[in-house]
Amino acid sequence: MEYVLNEDGTKATFGPYSGTGTCNFIATSKPWKVELSTESVVVRRAIDRQQWIVPFKKVTAKLIDADSAKTVTISSSGGGELRFGMSENIAGIWYTSQQSLSLTIPKDGTEEFYVSGEQQSASVNDAIIVATSTDSNSEIVGSIQMTVLWVIISLKSSGMISDDNSAKAFILADPESGIKLGKRWFFREEQEIFFTKIGYGYEFHGSVEPNDFQSDVVFQRDVAGESTTNNQPPVREKSFESLIPGELEVNDTSLTEFRDDTPPDIYDHDMPATWLYWSLPEYYYKTVKGNFRQFATYGDIRCSDIVDFHVELCLYIQFSDLEEITEYDATLGAGHIQLTTSPSP
Repeated sequence: MEYVLNEDGTKATFGPYSGTGTCNFIATSKPWKVELSTESVVVRRAIDRQQWIVPFKKVTAKLIDADSAKTVTISSSGGGELRFGMSENIAGIWYTSQQSLSLTIPKDGTEEFYVSGEQQSASVNDAIIVATSTDSNSEIVGSIQMTVLWVIISLKSSGMISDDNSAKAFILADPESGIKLGKRWFFREEQEIFFTKIGYGYEFHGSVEPNDFQSDVVFQRDVAGESTTNNQPPVREKSFESLIPGELEVNDTSLTEFRDDTPPDIYDHDMPATWLYWSLPEYYYKTVKGNFRQFATYGDIRCSDIVDFHVELCLYIQFSDLEEITEYDATLGAGHIQLTTSPSP
């Protein structure tokens, strides 16, 4: 009588056999597989002046139930487009990444590779890393889902704060911000000290892709600026960080109350400003120039293009025996302007 054993060693039943003969036990082989593990989100590669910096995630491939080393082909399917590489060098992945790669995994061991996003996802987890056997059957032996994240950002410098900006109530409660964008002028008194303030309010909007992404995405901002008081030489107030994103504690990112970090639409509001106190000599003149770089971040990784813009502020007060004369101007424009102090942006 001949029997076939199941994977757990029990006897498989196919019906009785008649006659006499040798009893042979045939064990069916257990199929091997590849277990893939990585973080669930990868940021799309930026196609801009920092395109050589490629956000990537390390993927670990573990061989399960194999009697020897196995070679698989790593590729992607689904929505978000992926690229793969074997180097952990950030710049190197940009030059060497490919749509698929061959990976040999040792028996009972692991092998690592790297994945980057080439095109953002249409929905969460629609990008799939697939491991396919190079045997004649070409079976899929492992897979894992990912999301490729990206944010499309735009600047609004006139009109009103957007209605769906969850920070609107807080901004409205701030007497110096308000919901109106553009050039703003204020006169205030605090503890019998009078001052005049000039600023320019703006709002950034970010459209998060995929639009069903649910984790916070945060706008950050870096600034390089200088100021001039009366006819004195310009003074450098701040320089750009060497990296984007830089240290959150030292860049010009807005306070949480002025931001809406919840997808699919995120917002940031700011109003660069300067002010003059009235307890001054007979005249006072001040100018401020600031270059800004705005971008969205997921964790510590930039996930949008960089928008360059600048703000120029000018405030003049002349005192006389009978009155105070104030002249002011504030402008916002695209790109950066030349600063006279070193280092230039």
